[in-house]
Amino acid sequence: MSNASSDFVVTTEHQRFAEFCEACRHYRSIGLCYGSPGVGKTLSARRYANWTAIEASLPARDASTEALTTLLESHTVFSTPPVVNTPAQVERDIGGLRSDLRAMLVEDRERVQRAHLDELRQQERAAE
Repeated sequence: MSNASSDFVVTTEHQRFAEFCEACRHYRSIGLCYGSPGVGKTLSARRYANWTAIEASLPARDASTEALTTLLESHTVFSTPPVVNTPAQVERDIGGLRSDLRAMLVEDRERVQRAHLDELRQQERAAE
């Protein structure tokens, strides 16, 4: 995923993290990333998911067309569950985030369809 943040330094550890995520995606498995606090796990995960840009574009209906277009290839959600939780709570939270991500795709498609319909209506009016 691309993210143009100039505050982020792509380190060897971040590259390894991204490779780990790609392997999880490829093999359709769940991975666990752990380590000492402050080494960049959360920042790497947010970067990998392009989460800063996604958060800035929520709700999707309020996002600019340009923002939605740049996020159409995003397929990864970012979630930091609370320390005390239940599997059902984690499932609900991730489901909600996945819905938010899907809403961007739906909103983009609806905007394209509305623009196409507006164009057809203008052509009909011009032909009358």
